[in-house]
Amino acid sequence: MNKTASTAIAIILPAVIFVGLGVGGSIALAALKPDVEKTEQARKGLAIFTEPVQQTDLQLIVKSQGEVRPLREVGLAFQVSGRVSDVSGSFVDGGFVKKGDILVRIEKADYELSVIRAQSQVASAEQAMIRVEAEAENAKRDWEELQIGDPSPLALRVPQLAEAQASLDAAKAQLREAELALERTIIRAPFDGRIRERNVDLGQFVSPGQALGIMFGTDVAEVSLPLSDAELGRLGLNLAFEETRDKPGPKVILRADVAGKPREWTARLT
Repeated sequence: MNKTASTAIAIILPAVIFVGLGVGGSIALAALKPDVEKTEQARKGLAIFTEPVQQTDLQLIVKSQGEVRPLREVGLAFQVSGRVSDVSGSFVDGGFVKKGDILVRIEKADYELSVIRAQSQVASAEQAMIRVEAEAENAKRDWEELQIGDPSPLALRVPQLAEAQASLDAAKAQLREAELALERTIIRAPFDGRIRERNVDLGQFVSPGQALGIMFGTDVAEVSLPLSDAELGRLGLNLAFEETRDKPGPKVILRADVAGKPREWTARLT
């Protein structure tokens, strides 16, 4: 046992000494090693291109489409009845007319006779008025000469004067009515425009209010352009926008192909 222990010690002891020397050497080397200087590396940036900012106006374009319609369109009709005696050559579908142009006439003989009868009634009423005024003047002169009490209105012909004046006014009103009816035997173009539709011809009997045709103005047209909520915002408009003299609407350029050629009109949003 002693021999075995001695042998083991002889084997292990050199190994322990060798390991101890190695650890001690490492500690000594570590202690003698100089301190490493710590440096901070600059962070690398991204390569970019820059340009100075410039303020400019930006033009936002919104596209839409719609149908062109006249701003004014009216139906034509007589206010009196009668037989059509004349139709203008311009009163045809698509015809151009100027304001005041005569489009249709109806027979006016009956209305001219009504004017003559009304003129006669006015003349009679004026004659009656002159007679009553003379009688009233005589009655007033007689009372001033006699000076008997206070004169009654009847004695001074006051009611008679009022009645004569009312009759004269009524006769003049009837004359004006007859003259208006005579004037209305002619239909004139109310403005510059074109005829869209014609529904009357020579010899036809027409009644008051009967549709004779349709005409529209050519001076101003409008186009209904649908816009989305985003497009309204792009134009800087609200839902209740309506242009005024101080705040006109945005400029609009209308384009269409007409007669085989591209055409362009300038308008504004109202």
